[in-house]
Amino acid sequence: MHVEAAEGAGASATARVPGEDEAVERVGVSGIARVLGADEAAAAVGDAAQAGSVAGVDGAQASSAAGVAERYRDSLAVVLDLTGEQLGLDPYDVTVDHTFAELGADSLSMLRVVEEVGQRFGVELAVSELFDELDTPHKLASAVASRNLPEGEIDPFDLLAPADSPDQAEASYRAAVAESVVVKDSRTALAVLGSGLAELAAKVSAAAAATSEADLPGSGMAALMSQQLRVAGQLVDGVTKLMHEQLALLNETTQPSPSQTTAAESTTAGRQASAKGAATEKDAEAEAARDGAAEAEAARGAAEKDSAAKKAEAARSAARDSAAKAEAARDAAEAEAARGAAKAKQAADLKFWHGVLAGVQPLVLPSDRPRPAASADVATVELGLDASLGDAIFAFSRDRRVSPLMTMLAAVGTVLGRFAAQDDITIGTAALRGAGAQESRALPLRMDLSGEPDLGDLAQRVREITIAAFDHATADLAVLEQDPLFQVLVEFEPGDDDLAPELDLRLRLAHHAGGIRCTADYRSGLFDQATIERLLHYLEAVLRRAITEPRLSLPELMLPIEPDRKLLAEFEGEPPPAEPFGRLRRNAVVAGELSGLHTLFEQQVARTPDAIAVIQGDRELTYAELNRRSNAVAWQLVDLGIKPGQLVAVRVARGAELVVAVLAVLKSGAAYLPLDPGVPESRWSFMINDSGAVALVGDDAALADRLGLRLVPVAAGDADLRAKQAPPVRAAADDVAYCIYTSGSTGNPKGVAVPHRGPVNLVRQYLRTRRSLRTLQWTSFGFDVHVQELFTALASGAALVVIGEDDRYDPDEVVAALTKYEVERLFMTFTPLTALLATMPEMPKLPALREIVAGGEAMVLTHGIKDFLAAHPECLLYNEYGPTEASVVTTIHQVDPAEDRPSIGRPIDGVVVRLLDEALRAVPVGAIGEIHLGGAAVAQGYLGRPDETEAAFVNDPAHPGGRLYRSRDLGRWRADGTLDYLGRVDDQVKIRGHRVEPGETEYVLADLAGVVDAVVVANTDPAGDTCLIGYVVLEDDDPAVLARLLLELTKELPIYLVPADLIPIEDLPLDASGKLDRARLPEPEWLKD
Repeated sequence: MHVEAAEGAGASATARVPGEDEAVERVGVSGIARVLGADEAAAAVGDAAQAGSVAGVDGAQASSAAGVAERYRDSLAVVLDLTGEQLGLDPYDVTVDHTFAELGADSLSMLRVVEEVGQRFGVELAVSELFDELDTPHKLASAVASRNLPEGEIDPFDLLAPADSPDQAEASYRAAVAESVVVKDSRTALAVLGSGLAELAAKVSAAAAATSEADLPGSGMAALMSQQLRVAGQLVDGVTKLMHEQLALLNETTQPSPSQTTAAESTTAGRQASAKGAATEKDAEAEAARDGAAEAEAARGAAEKDSAAKKAEAARSAARDSAAKAEAARDAAEAEAARGAAKAKQAADLKFWHGVLAGVQPLVLPSDRPRPAASADVATVELGLDASLGDAIFAFSRDRRVSPLMTMLAAVGTVLGRFAAQDDITIGTAALRGAGAQESRALPLRMDLSGEPDLGDLAQRVREITIAAFDHATADLAVLEQDPLFQVLVEFEPGDDDLAPELDLRLRLAHHAGGIRCTADYRSGLFDQATIERLLHYLEAVLRRAITEPRLSLPELMLPIEPDRKLLAEFEGEPPPAEPFGRLRRNAVVAGELSGLHTLFEQQVARTPDAIAVIQGDRELTYAELNRRSNAVAWQLVDLGIKPGQLVAVRVARGAELVVAVLAVLKSGAAYLPLDPGVPESRWSFMINDSGAVALVGDDAALADRLGLRLVPVAAGDADLRAKQAPPVRAAADDVAYCIYTSGSTGNPKGVAVPHRGPVNLVRQYLRTRRSLRTLQWTSFGFDVHVQELFTALASGAALVVIGEDDRYDPDEVVAALTKYEVERLFMTFTPLTALLATMPEMPKLPALREIVAGGEAMVLTHGIKDFLAAHPECLLYNEYGPTEASVVTTIHQVDPAEDRPSIGRPIDGVVVRLLDEALRAVPVGAIGEIHLGGAAVAQGYLGRPDETEAAFVNDPAHPGGRLYRSRDLGRWRADGTLDYLGRVDDQVKIRGHRVEPGETEYVLADLAGVVDAVVVANTDPAGDTCLIGYVVLEDDDPAVLARLLLELTKELPIYLVPADLIPIEDLPLDASGKLDRARLPEPEWLKD
């Protein structure tokens, strides 16, 4: 009989047997599910199975029904227990009619429930079904009870129906009427049972509704649920009692009584005795005749039966063959359909992953050591989260209707994303596994951290992507050609298996009675133990902060914890005293904090007037001579009316006169604007007009006319008697000392106005910490390092050796100057330094050299540099960092030749270095942040560009009244307080979805045998894809070297970091500042086609 269940508590369906007037009602599934607990519901199904055997169901069906009832009861108990355990719910919070979504479940949290039930009861289930057709414990248990049985899928409550179909019901009814009225009585009893159950179920629903609206004592869901359960329990007892009474009555009416059985037996025996008596009264002759006839008839009957039996057997055989063929055809069709469905599912899954992983970038945690040099050793650290925090996490998750696993994944993503400075990260989780899978298969989980959500919102995002990922878990992700998809894996079960080769870090988060155990397995060759321990401590901090203040955004959750705040206070440096600098203190003494650059020189003149100050070829100037000549030019500027704050251009050929011109402008109170001979005159013209320069100190009158400036000859005033003393002008610390033009984002250069305070602070740092050393003036005049070269020498009493413009680019001439003049300190950007040292095959070559100061570019220790330092043990290498906007240098690091990757050091005195995010919030120690520079080093800003100045120079959030320069450089604090330089914010390169740092490839390439120097740049191939191109300076020109280098790179690096081509060049091209000129690197021939 077809039965339909109406929705709602206590709903019932009515079915009629054709020709019968009585209504046979069936208890609705949802009605019983809401009223009965697990045991009562299963009992109802079992008793219904007994009723079914009476209502026209045969013995085999009754036995099957009993089995279904037993499976239903067992599976329901398992489902309820595991669901409560996985979701951290009180057993009374989980009922058979709650949907799993209402309970706060998701696919990941219900994975164990599905697996356990499937394995225990031998059924195949998919997690997605729990949020579709099997969305309640009752529906899930019903499916478990009926699947894999010969009868197919059966709802256990369908056993309350008296028959399977209208035709069968009609046949059963007619047969029952013909034989006995007992069946009719049983149907009547069943109808009474259904009516009673429906009535009580309706009362339960009404009572529950009334209870939910009652004004209960106390507060909270627990009190409300308790009251509801007490009321419902009383009604359930009534329902159960009535059900058993009605079924007992039903059984009594369908079984024959002993008296009825005795009477029937007596009647049968009497009939047999009468038949026997009649037979003995026949005549012998008649009996014999009849016997003969009977024998003949029997013979004919036997023949007919034999023929019929053979025909029947043939028919049955044909039917069996036909059935077998039909079944085989049906099986083949089903198999083909299954294969087609599987292919379609795999195609859909692959399409899903193509969309999800489009533009994906794996999480790339900053490491403590470079990857190629790192060992594969694995270490482990653990952190335990106490039980109270574990309980709070479960409550937090339940309130947001997500599983605790989603909350933990969100917290892990928050921590890792912050340390990597990524808001789009991909990690792996082995908790995602398809139904029926025998072992965990890690799938990529792409998290969107953008928009500054809170942890609860992120957990909801994670839940959605996790469910989607699980539903498409059958795809073969290897065809995506994105390897590795992730390098960090999160698991939720304890284990002791080895860390997979493609993984850098694996987090295991296991819940137990004492709380949550967090275990991290990591590559000890990449990470320090302190780094991984810090990750775990931030995971704990994020969880505690989110529970205490749920509306905090992710960046706020990741603000430095107390131990890091103490470290940052030590690492970042202290700003100078907040005393304002003003013109009232213009005449401060040289020893005071307000002196200018030239004043440091004048102080040294007073100490060592006869010492050699400048050397140019065979020409030498003493400190006294240099002071007198610069005073004379300064007087000429003052006579022209030059005032403090104005700019004076300087264009003089490299040599002693260049030093005279710089000092003269400073002594006049003005600031100098260097015109670098390495740039075209059109750029000079732009700089003059943009800066408002009022005069030119130089030796080219025609140039002054073309630029529209008054010329002050650098040789003017040699006979001026006033030259014995400088003009009576003193520069305040806030007055501009020089203006350097740097490249601008709009295509035009920007003038950076640098006051005396910053470079004076730098020179004093040298005077306090370094020796007085003879220095080569090698740097371009348009590059601010020339300030460092000039004044670290002239303020310490050392000599400054000046070489010509053309000689700067000739390594042999540079080496000759270093040797001839016994130069002790060399300032040089890293690219030309590498080329210079590569030209010295015989060492030691420069025995007088004591310091090499490199800066302006990322440092990579090549073989040439290591060999030079090994041959010159008394020579120290320094790596210095600082943009023009922060007065040349802000951090200094003395390099250990054994270092894999030199840092840029610690802040110098008076300078503040902070690593902040886009909203100027501090990042943890070890996390990537943008370098912000403050303290005495900060420039005034960009000339005539207030908007750009405001954007680049911001208020210091940790120091009211202070200013910071946003460098757009990325950095990371090491645990020892030194700073790693990690490239530019706007130089991010992505290749096949991977965020790539070309410097990583450059490091490995430069370290290979046969390579003198190397640089790696990103380029675009003809298909529009990004690729890497390597340029190498080789020891020899053997073509086979390039193939060997590429092979070595494939052994050391992931494939996406291996250059598409290696191009040999004689030297790396340099710009006017001595930095690598990338624009002049030759384009590969295959890119020109």
